[in-house]
Amino acid sequence: HGYELSMTPLQLLTFYNAVANNGKMMKPYLVSEIRNEDKIVKQFEPRVLIESIARPENITYAKEMMEEVVKNGTASAIKSPQLTMAGKTGTTRINYSNKEEYAKYNASFCGYFPAENPEYSLMIVIYEPKGAFYGASVAAPVFKAIAEQTMVRKIEINPVMKADSTMYASVTIPERNAGFGNDFIKIFDYVGLKYKKNSKNNWVSVDPLENKMIISNKKIAKTGVPDVRGMGARDAMYVLENVGLSVSIYGKGKVIKQSLTPGTKVNRQRIEVFLN
Repeated sequence: HGYELSMTPLQLLTFYNAVANNGKMMKPYLVSEIRNEDKIVKQFEPRVLIESIARPENITYAKEMMEEVVKNGTASAIKSPQLTMAGKTGTTRINYSNKEEYAKYNASFCGYFPAENPEYSLMIVIYEPKGAFYGASVAAPVFKAIAEQTMVRKIEINPVMKADSTMYASVTIPERNAGFGNDFIKIFDYVGLKYKKNSKNNWVSVDPLENKMIISNKKIAKTGVPDVRGMGARDAMYVLENVGLSVSIYGKGKVIKQSLTPGTKVNRQRIEVFLN
């Protein structure tokens, strides 16, 4: 049942978003404005497609159903102490019509959060996952991770902003990082994370101390191979290519290892960078 329908993830997300929006269906848009330098050429505003996709009581039933999916249903494993979520798991066999071929699946989870006062809707699709393939075990945990990271900036669930409580500091304070200083400041300001700036350099190290981050100088070698450990891929590549190195990057996250020792003479050689 359901295999007679063909929908894109964005179409399905638009429908779930309408349920979260008390029945009002909005047109999706990806660009809020077009600029020519500092001048706004064109702006795009929210646009209503359908004022109500169903009777209010049926929207209420749909919401209750999707909340129950997370509370006691197929997605109960993603229940979070930080926020409430509502949605539905999906497991689709993509070669359904070919009974001779080994079964292939897509796993999905579509929903919104917080459940009682929705602010975000989200569609997760994992195409042909290896091993586990159910939406509940593959896609739903991704939904939970994104939802928690998105909402951590909110005062009601951000422990760092709760009366400077140190009880949660070890959980919410980031680990040591390195990179472009202004980027860290923008992020810390956005999430409300306290910091102390001890550097005027472009490149910095940031270290956790109690309930705040300490921003310190990070020396970047100009005549030898720079030390990019702790940086993200973008910053590491920028620094290494600027001194004339050819860069190969493996993995994702932060740099934990580089193939050339910091300080090595640069002679336009290739460096391999490994991320955790």
